[in-house]
Amino acid sequence: MAFQIKLKRPMRILTSAMVAAGALTPFVFPLDVSANSKNIVDRILAVPDNYESDLNGNALSNLIIKEEDVGFTSGDTFRLTLSPGVKWLTSQYPSGKMFKGTNGASFTVAQATAQNIELEISGSWEGGDKSVNIPLYFKVEDALGDLKVTVDPRGSTLSYGQYTFATVPAVITKINTEEAPILIPGQNNEDLQKLETAALTIKEGSANSWLSRNNVVIEFPEWTKVVGYKLIEANGISDRSRQELENTLNTKITGEKNTIEFIMPTSTSSQTERSFKMKFYISSQVDSEGAVTVKISGSALVRGEAIVAKVVPPQTIEEDSSPYDVVFKIGNTTYSKAGVDNLMDVAPFIEAGRTYLPIRYVAEALGVNRDNILWDEARGQVTINKDDLSIQLTVGSNVLKVNGKETIMDVPVKNVKSRTVLPLNFVSQALGAQVNWNETNQTITLKVKE
Repeated sequence: MAFQIKLKRPMRILTSAMVAAGALTPFVFPLDVSANSKNIVDRILAVPDNYESDLNGNALSNLIIKEEDVGFTSGDTFRLTLSPGVKWLTSQYPSGKMFKGTNGASFTVAQATAQNIELEISGSWEGGDKSVNIPLYFKVEDALGDLKVTVDPRGSTLSYGQYTFATVPAVITKINTEEAPILIPGQNNEDLQKLETAALTIKEGSANSWLSRNNVVIEFPEWTKVVGYKLIEANGISDRSRQELENTLNTKITGEKNTIEFIMPTSTSSQTERSFKMKFYISSQVDSEGAVTVKISGSALVRGEAIVAKVVPPQTIEEDSSPYDVVFKIGNTTYSKAGVDNLMDVAPFIEAGRTYLPIRYVAEALGVNRDNILWDEARGQVTINKDDLSIQLTVGSNVLKVNGKETIMDVPVKNVKSRTVLPLNFVSQALGAQVNWNETNQTITLKVKE
């Protein structure tokens, strides 16, 4: 039987004789038998890079093929081909499966592989508008950006074309954190201030690169447990979403797990980057130590990691009546006591020609027990007790008290990153240490007396 094209619209065919006679203006009407269907995807999905269609429900997107000017011929076949990095779930396209459309039209699966589905035009395609929805079941294995399906007519009268049906956004997450505080292992949750980590800011690198309604997982080391959190800021989401987020986190944080999970809220604007600024409160095992590295993952495509705290066990140093040196270095959060390195959460710095150190660490380096360094939050006052000495300092005041006797200092006591700092010579001399400054190495050496 000769191949016949069934046209749904009349065509004007111009002969050369008609044109030569001048009866009609020359007119070119290209006849393209491969451009006779309208192919569209009803929904373009944003999916993670490990996405796999849920086989328990309907496909989330469909390729719709609608007959246009030229009718389809039953028995003709065409092919759907996926772009690299994505595969068909062939279990959903067994040979003989029929996808029924409007007015009796249908397509039947001839065969399916991971990259190609061969379909046969079946059913009734005579008269009226005809279209068939082909559900798209797929999995992503190694792809980024737009995922496309190619319609290859293969001799049928379908239109050729490539159509985006999903996109894998680039994983772009900006993570910032403050200087990691020092935590003591084995602390309980009675005093949350002792368990507070640095503030962690997680920001979308570009608007809508995170997938809404997908999960975010924040994981702490196995030797830690989350006992609380504080959501400081949440930008780019609605007030209602923020409240839902707070409620979710409050429910999930029980002190029994080292992970937190929540659902990414929808962005308030396609032009706005979402961001979250949070602090966490964690306890750790008694025998643990090291950096507390937070790992962020999940299907919302929030990825990254950051150090939010450092767990350092108390240093046990045997009493020794011999002199020893304590060395601090400007800008360095590590100091050396009798050759042993110790960590601080605030580094020494120079301001207006004066060298400032955190009082707590100077006192501990000079032999003061932690329990004898007292902080009065209401008064902003530090009291240091050593042997028969009692030293008092108040943030914002330039009065130093030693056993009640006042000394007027030339600068007031400062508070930096929740630590009380003071020019070194006042406290160290009061506690009985000689101070040496090395300009070249930017080091301060305290020579502790016997």
